[in-house]
Amino acid sequence: MLHLDDVQLYDLSEAGGLLFKDPARLAREARLRRLPATRVEAGLALPAPWVDAEAGVSDADPIALSTYWLARLAPPSANARRPRRSRESLEAAELLTPAEAARRLCATDAALARLDSDGTVPSLRVDDEVRYDAVLVDLVAREDEGEDVVAEAQERRTAVRAWARFEYGADETLPPPVARPRPAAPAPEPTPLDEDAPKAFEIPTDLGLDDIGELDEPPGPGLMEIDGFETVDED
Repeated sequence: MLHLDDVQLYDLSEAGGLLFKDPARLAREARLRRLPATRVEAGLALPAPWVDAEAGVSDADPIALSTYWLARLAPPSANARRPRRSRESLEAAELLTPAEAARRLCATDAALARLDSDGTVPSLRVDDEVRYDAVLVDLVAREDEGEDVVAEAQERRTAVRAWARFEYGADETLPPPVARPRPAAPAPEPTPLDEDAPKAFEIPTDLGLDDIGELDEPPGPGLMEIDGFETVDED
């Protein structure tokens, strides 16, 4: 039993045993969208509720479940809007137009659309155009010719499916980044007073103030006379 998020799935061999069908036939019917299926790392898989209903294990309506799971497991269409990223972030080096991909796969436009919808060759959306990864297309073509590249094709397919969750464009076509206000810098902590540190405005000790003594009365409006200085009273 496989799992995809909250969905229980049967792989093709398990489903074939319950439905008394050859797994290869189930794969062909899945690609033609005649039965609900999704692609996981292990390959195609079928939703367990529909398989159980179709096999008579449960009392649910298999036709209603088939309609439901076909819609739920369907990948986004090639023209569906997706979160946008910079073209530079797309790792695919060579991209093909639908016509070029169909030619390399020896497929009709309708067959290419089915390969896209069942996840065999997921399409990418670049500069508002549908494109296909050339590496994956060539691997699928070699696989169809009988070459043993199944594991390599599956690994590349997993990467392309991750890329297909986004659409890509030039940087100038992307929406401008939202300016976020910078938080205000915290106020500096007050520096504790150091009793041993020199005072900023200490009275010099060489002005002869030690000999003044205590004043009997407040000084007048003039300035104090200090040894070595001559002062003038102001009116």
